[in-house]
Amino acid sequence: MCEDQQLKVALALLDENRTDPLNAGVELCLKILLNVVAAPAEPKFRQIRTTNARVKDTLWTLRGGRLALLAAGFVESGESIVMDNVDVPRIERVIAALKQLLAARLERDCSAKRAHADAVRLSQQKSVEERSNMKLSISDDAASRREPGWRPQVSAAAAKGGSTITTATDIGASGDCC
Repeated sequence: MCEDQQLKVALALLDENRTDPLNAGVELCLKILLNVVAAPAEPKFRQIRTTNARVKDTLWTLRGGRLALLAAGFVESGESIVMDNVDVPRIERVIAALKQLLAARLERDCSAKRAHADAVRLSQQKSVEERSNMKLSISDDAASRREPGWRPQVSAAAAKGGSTITTATDIGASGDCC
């Protein structure tokens, strides 16, 4: 797989991760790559043990984490990955792509949070309007009941579906007991 394809696949896989692990893993990957760019002749920055606890827990568990380092020029070699030939422009492309991925993810997360906040706010406004309308209806009803000669148009029982109740007179009972 060529380096551009490798980078595209790595970015796509990285983007599938949850935000917190993604941020931690990409930050570690960026730190590793920035160290290599800052000191390309330093061998300790160009060799990473796969058994290193922080790398193992943060980067290897991340989908696309290992592939991002391979796209930057690291190669697997036994218990570690190493970068024999430092290609600074290639590493800088990977660094830029990783930073762009983080920025895009941050923007998406912020947009999602704004959309959620807007939905909550609209729901609360609707609830306030419904309560306000209900209070207005109750106060209008109370005012109309205070008018002289007010009589209900429908009995309370009928309004609640009680008009379908069978009564004793409906079945011909006289009311006399035993």
